[in-house]
Amino acid sequence: MLQVQNTRADTSGPLRYLLYGASGSGKTTAAATFPRPLFVDCEGGLLSVRARGIDFVRCGSAQEVFEAVSLIRAHAGSYDTVVVDSLTEVARLVVEATTGRTDRAGRPVTPSLADWSRCVQVIRQLVRAFTALPMTVVFTALPRIVRADSGDVGAVRPWLPGRLADEVAAEMDFVLYLYGQEDDDPSGERNYRRMFLTAPHKRVFAKDRSGSLPLWVNPTWEALTVPLRGTPSAAVAVAA
Repeated sequence: MLQVQNTRADTSGPLRYLLYGASGSGKTTAAATFPRPLFVDCEGGLLSVRARGIDFVRCGSAQEVFEAVSLIRAHAGSYDTVVVDSLTEVARLVVEATTGRTDRAGRPVTPSLADWSRCVQVIRQLVRAFTALPMTVVFTALPRIVRADSGDVGAVRPWLPGRLADEVAAEMDFVLYLYGQEDDDPSGERNYRRMFLTAPHKRVFAKDRSGSLPLWVNPTWEALTVPLRGTPSAAVAVAA
């Protein structure tokens, strides 16, 4: 039976994040700040968080990613966050498993439209399997830079096959672009700062379903959740 509810008491489920940015921008480090994380490592790139002593499962195939979902579901009470690092690599593994056929001479066969359709469907299944877990879900991804005919940057979006970038973004509560900037401190030394972009800006796609975050925010779980708890959070100043 339908019931009238109130948004203050909404318990629709854990939050879902997509953190994307260039290789080496600090996505893995940022994801490691989330509470009690378990990493699904598809890139073999956890050196930056080794000192944190984080639990992880390493997957080298699409089948192992599916197995990871079952393993995490069985141990859901031991973790508050699952981090899929990265969804771009998961997509590559799915494409490799689905379209990596060869002919009798061992030569690669050009994937058919049906092959690509199967790839998209499998990636959808994996994303939905992770988002159905009873914990916060964090996906990382590389960016895709779409250029106009003039060569100028037309758009920056998460790197996923076809229209999956739009579909996955629609399912997320937050799509955050990890941006790095060099500047000088008062002593004249060069500093490299990182911050999350939380809303569309200069053709870079980002999304904040809560509407509570400043345009720029420090790339940590604490900085992201303070505004959601109703506590004022200082915006990060970034050069235009």
